[in-house]
Amino acid sequence: MSSSILTEPVSLPAQPSIDSSTLKTDDSTVKPTETELSAVKSELIPDRLRIKRRKTVLMLSYCGKDYYGMQRNPDTKTIEDDLFKAMLRCNYIDEEVMKRPAICFFQRAARTDKHVSAARQIISLKMPDDTDIAKINEHLPPAIRVMGLKRVTKNFDSKGNCDARTYMYMSPTFAFAPYDAIVSEKYRMPPDVLEQLREILKKYIGPKNFHNFTSRKKFSDPSAIRFIKTFTCSEPFEKDGMEYVILEVKGQSFMLHQIRKMIGLVMAMMRGFASDETLTKTFGKDRIDIPRAPGVGLMLGHVHYERYDKRYGTDGMHETLTWESVEDKVKKFCDEQIFPVITKAEKEDKSMLEWMATLPYHTYDVREHGAVPKMTAIGNAWIQVEKNAANILKRDLEGGKESDSDDDEGTNETNAKKIKVEKSEPIMEADSIGTKIPSTTS
Repeated sequence: MSSSILTEPVSLPAQPSIDSSTLKTDDSTVKPTETELSAVKSELIPDRLRIKRRKTVLMLSYCGKDYYGMQRNPDTKTIEDDLFKAMLRCNYIDEEVMKRPAICFFQRAARTDKHVSAARQIISLKMPDDTDIAKINEHLPPAIRVMGLKRVTKNFDSKGNCDARTYMYMSPTFAFAPYDAIVSEKYRMPPDVLEQLREILKKYIGPKNFHNFTSRKKFSDPSAIRFIKTFTCSEPFEKDGMEYVILEVKGQSFMLHQIRKMIGLVMAMMRGFASDETLTKTFGKDRIDIPRAPGVGLMLGHVHYERYDKRYGTDGMHETLTWESVEDKVKKFCDEQIFPVITKAEKEDKSMLEWMATLPYHTYDVREHGAVPKMTAIGNAWIQVEKNAANILKRDLEGGKESDSDDDEGTNETNAKKIKVEKSEPIMEADSIGTKIPSTTS
């Protein structure tokens, strides 16, 4: 049976006859021309695939005053949005990359928040070999500048390869004045107060649990533990008739509002509203009520790549990711774009002075869920000083009297205006945490 199946003839369907006269052997009719190929490629292959691109880092400086942060958000003015629009106008990216930056392996080193500036921000992405940062800057507003460009390894990631970040905070020195000092634009920080400030900053150094210095973070969350490498304060300097200092904190990474809360608590400690004990409590499991310093003085200072520089910076093909060659340009940008915003906010808007008036309203103690916050003893004393000063001013105005301008004892200051109180030395009392506070006499 099987042999009959194998030997049985099989009928195949008739094949169409081919006219050999219709065959053409001319290559031009078989393959498209080079012109046709180019036209097809231009339609099917995006420019970003036809143009040679390599992984690149750009170093940016920007003033964040009029921006809602670094990262792009729909219908929001951000640094990245203006930067990508400028690169699009230069044809360094296309519309598809504009919509989806991940196509060109885009990454930022740090995501600065609303109104936060940067002296040296780093981004990484694939860029054409002929990228000219001068052309990009032509399409950027004065508040944003690309300061430098360097080629990096193909797997480099500006966030993933970052070892640490340094943030700077520029503040008037009166924010750190002792509680018995007159807070005004004329305040100048003495050496002993500067040394006290530097000692407090050192208490943040090391690995600690910073769950109290951000929002929606529990003590048990491992990500709440952050490592602070250094925290320093510059020598005081004057700008526009006021004295300032710059605080610099270097850490592996920072959480939302962390730096502003760290500095806010330091200011409260220097003013006498909080103590070393308060700072120690913040690293524990309880939720502690602490203030958050204004954001206008905060800026990203440096992004550090020590491990990358050690491995690739001297291989003969790549450069270290340090920017000494453009340091003068960065300093000039800060002097012209960033620092004037900070000094103007203080001179005209009194942003720090007004914020300092809120310090007495924090408890600097454990937050109990549902409980009404209670003011500390020093907070109550401070409010009483303000009330007494206001009552005396009202009484003098109603009686047509003027304060004796030859005697400054017992004066208090509200919004940088000296208001006369009584001619008596303040009586010193100790509140519940052992901090000396001024008490008024009526």
